[in-house]
Amino acid sequence: MALTTNKNYMQPTQFNITISRKNYPNISFFAQGVEHPGMASAAVTVPYSRTDAYLPGDKIEFGTLGVTALIDEDMVSYKEIYDWMQGNVSGFTAATDATDTKPASTADITVNVLNSMNNKTKEIRYYNAFPTEISGIAFASTTEEQFLTFDITFQFDQFELI
Repeated sequence: MALTTNKNYMQPTQFNITISRKNYPNISFFAQGVEHPGMASAAVTVPYSRTDAYLPGDKIEFGTLGVTALIDEDMVSYKEIYDWMQGNVSGFTAATDATDTKPASTADITVNVLNSMNNKTKEIRYYNAFPTEISGIAFASTTEEQFLTFDITFQFDQFELI
C-alpha cells in the first residue's frame, strides 16, 4: 500500500455533528467536541495439543461515543437530551412508530470530518444511537468567564467510515 499523497494533518477543530432527527437540532449546533470510540475484537482461544492457539475474533465491540456541548441560556440543548433519555425510559418507540409528538428512541449520528478549507473529507456514521448518560453541570460564581458545557455518552450498534 502506498503512502498517502495528502501530507496535511487532521485538525482537532475541523468537524461538525448531525443527529438525523428534527427533534435535536441544538445539539448539532452547540457541539464543541466529539470523542470517537475505540473498538475491540477479542481473540478466540482454540485448544490445540498441549497449548492454545488463537484465531481472530468473530465479534467487534465498540466503545461509547462522547459529545461535549455548550449549554445555551435557556438550556434547550441540555433539555433535548434530557427529554430523549426520559422518553426512552418511559417507553421505547421504534422508528416506524415515531410521530411528530413521539420521536423514535434511536437516531443515526453523523460526524463530518473537514479539511483545512472546511470541505468534508470523511463521514463517520453511528447507527441506532441513543444517549445513556449526561454529565452534571458545574455552576460556580468564582470562576473565570467560561461557558458551561455538558458531556453526553451515546451507545450505538455500529459505525461506518464513509
